[in-house]
Amino acid sequence: MNAYLYISGLALIFFSPFSASLYLSRSVLSGVCELEGYIKLIKATENEITSYMTKQGDIFASFKDEYLEKCGFLPLLRSSPIDECSALEHALEEFDKNTLIPKDCFDALVRFAEVLGKTSVQKQKEACSQCLYVLEKIHSEIKPDALKKAKVYKTIGLAAGAAAVILFI
Repeated sequence: MNAYLYISGLALIFFSPFSASLYLSRSVLSGVCELEGYIKLIKATENEITSYMTKQGDIFASFKDEYLEKCGFLPLLRSSPIDECSALEHALEEFDKNTLIPKDCFDALVRFAEVLGKTSVQKQKEACSQCLYVLEKIHSEIKPDALKKAKVYKTIGLAAGAAAVILFI
């Protein structure tokens, strides 16, 4: 009986730092996942812009992204009580404190939202291209670093767990 308790304790000692490192690595990657979701959203929006007063409700109703759904942005966007021309702008305003993306990306999204459904099709598409350029540029800069950090956190957690087990043996 004592052997089972001892082995269970060792397993707990090993998995505690490792699970903490998994949590840290996921949080580092969350900003990248959110940014990827916004890139998909802008690309989908660009394909849907067809007129001066394109209804944002029509654009966003069918859009799906697992991360933006889980973090609460898409439900907020779809339930926006603001008129059809300001849904994205309102959702970004409300979500500002919860976002994990860099400020430059968020500012680009806000600039795009200010134009969407309020200017000519050409200007909306130009704003879409500008926003995509900023988002994709920053994404290409932060993703490799985030992947490296996540890998380092996992390795440190694994090593710390193994070291703790060795100390208790």
